[in-house]
Amino acid sequence: MKKIVALLLALMLLLAFAGCAKGGSNASPANASTPAPTQAPAPTEAPAPTEAPAPTEEPAPAETPAPAEPTEPAEPAEGEVMDWWDYYTAEVDTPVTVETYVQDKQSWWDDKANLYTQDYSGAYFIYEAYCPEELFEQLTPGMKIRVSGYKSEWSGEVEIIDGTIELIDDGDTFIAEPSDMTYALGDEDTLLLFQNERTLFRNMTVVPSTDADGNEAPFLYKWNGSGEEGDDLYFNVEKDGGVYTFTVESYLRGADTQIYQDVKNLQVGDMIDIDCFLYWYEGMNPHVVGVTPATGAIDYWEYREAELDTPVIVETYVQDKQSWWEDKATLYTMDENGGYFIYEAACSQELYEQLTPGTKILVKGYKSEWAGEIEITDATIEIIDDGETFIALPTDLTGCLSDEYILSLFQNELVDFRKLTVVPSVDADGNEAAFLYKWNGTGAEGDDLYFNVEENGQVYTFTVESYLRGPDTQVYQDVKALQIGDKIDVECFLYWYEGVNPHVISVTPSVPTVKPEGVMTYEEYVAAELDTPVVVETYIIDFQSWWDNKVTLYTQDEDGAYFIYDAECSEELFDELYYGDKIRVTGYKSEWAGEIEIIDATIEHIDDGDYYNPAPKNLTALLGTDRLIEFQNQFVWFEGMTVEPSLDADGNEAAFLYKWNGTGEEGDDLYFNASLNGETYTFTVESYLRGPGTEIYQAVKDLEIGEKVNLYGFLYWYEGVNPHIIYLEPAE
Repeated sequence: MKKIVALLLALMLLLAFAGCAKGGSNASPANASTPAPTQAPAPTEAPAPTEAPAPTEEPAPAETPAPAEPTEPAEPAEGEVMDWWDYYTAEVDTPVTVETYVQDKQSWWDDKANLYTQDYSGAYFIYEAYCPEELFEQLTPGMKIRVSGYKSEWSGEVEIIDGTIELIDDGDTFIAEPSDMTYALGDEDTLLLFQNERTLFRNMTVVPSTDADGNEAPFLYKWNGSGEEGDDLYFNVEKDGGVYTFTVESYLRGADTQIYQDVKNLQVGDMIDIDCFLYWYEGMNPHVVGVTPATGAIDYWEYREAELDTPVIVETYVQDKQSWWEDKATLYTMDENGGYFIYEAACSQELYEQLTPGTKILVKGYKSEWAGEIEITDATIEIIDDGETFIALPTDLTGCLSDEYILSLFQNELVDFRKLTVVPSVDADGNEAAFLYKWNGTGAEGDDLYFNVEENGQVYTFTVESYLRGPDTQVYQDVKALQIGDKIDVECFLYWYEGVNPHVISVTPSVPTVKPEGVMTYEEYVAAELDTPVVVETYIIDFQSWWDNKVTLYTQDEDGAYFIYDAECSEELFDELYYGDKIRVTGYKSEWAGEIEIIDATIEHIDDGDYYNPAPKNLTALLGTDRLIEFQNQFVWFEGMTVEPSLDADGNEAAFLYKWNGTGEEGDDLYFNASLNGETYTFTVESYLRGPGTEIYQAVKDLEIGEKVNLYGFLYWYEGVNPHIIYLEPAE
């Protein structure tokens, strides 16, 4: 699950430069009469989580007799339903209303309920909400409810108090899977983002707890050992040198429950996995609902960081089988965070036949590397028959083939690439063909198939691995039927051999983009005459400026980009718009100094939950070619550029200029030159897009002639290519 978060963090190294995160606000200018357009602010950082606090006040026990008169509910704090982010950023002691899903019930007493609840984005602890017994009995796990109350905080635990509960019987249910937060132990800021969620901590070692008299034990009744059977249980665990306290909250899981007994049976030194709600009390103090012996398995990120040729243990799920021979199996496997290629693991034929897609397995072996491919070798396989299965959907990495770092994050995963163009493959004799038997064309029917595709001006080789998909399979025949120039979508496992070399399991003709009636495809937009009306649906990638009810935007869809210049946009609408949002633009196709744009336009915000944040396309290979203009206005990057001197109006050399001729000053656009293969190109930091005080503005001012850099930005045009740069980094 958290692979999406981790991937975004990785992509943000590239994508955040364009502000491609959903969130933040686009505040209007403080002084609307200022003649210059106001720079649209980059999305704000997530606010630092508040000081870490801990468990809620203990509710009165359920067996306490109820009063004769039921307690009346507090005055409800009803209002507009918030999403989790709005709730997270709301002030303490303010009214809140959320729609959420029951995950577990801690207690009920005197018509008041304590609940652990969660939605798809985050969690909410509901403390002593008014809840008649009849309603409480209906609150089964997964049930959707509306809670109106007040956001409160007690010893660091953020909760909703003085609340009312309404059952929403619309058939919508949600039970959260535990999020593995082992990686975040010791990182309070990250953990606070998951407060009250169902979480998992793995490979934790039980260490002694010390009571008030200094006696050590694997667990204590109450935090100081002064309690007895039926009270909360406290126990300590260690991971990577840090010691953490976990609690079995007796109202949540009492003395007659399995977990209560399991914790009482713990021994110092036991290695366990802990399933819990991430409660807070003067710091992290999770409420435990499950303890199981640990397998010693590491998660995907620990696997990535493990040294080569060291032992590894992973829990993963079979996605496909490449081969079995002499009691050895080669498998493509994945979990929710990443992929693992298992090479020639010990595996009887009987076991191999049980390894169907989705099967959960424990793999013990050694992390190894061969020609760039990371794999587990000298391994054993054990089926984990716990009812859990997982079959991955392919991740769309279209546009990322040129970015080896991003691809490496997905090595061995199931992925797809769309709208690739088949280009010639050349055999050992110099003959061209749409595919080859073996890499050099020396093979025959039944051997691996190799074929080349082009994306963004660069050529990549894909393989049909004959052990994975042989001559009797559909994909083998489909690749043999390819023609040079075909546009195809490819589904594959992201294998590596001296660079990316995907193992293909499906090839289909690319399907043309379909737009709603009255909306142009990108191809139709490109073909439209200048000064004619156009209607497009596109996604906001960045904001250049807003001023006097007009906005200038960099936008893009899956097929191409549209520069929107001075479109009508009220301040109210502007405040609704975020990075990645879908909009419909109605205006006129125009051209100014080579830049194709939409002018005299209106904008409609299409809030249908559809967002798009593209990875930048590496167009280094297309610099200086006629094909570059095909990508006008798209989010792109150029690799290994050398900073060259710029000359001002007086003939002075500098690494950058204020304005194109050096006649400007701080706050104006920055211009600088960079070369590749003997050709020099001009790049611009557009001050409305990224002005003084931004990272890129300062970074360009710090450039030195001769420095090698990678440049990221939008492929703007002005009397030729003139990219608007939003990020740079040193080139390797």
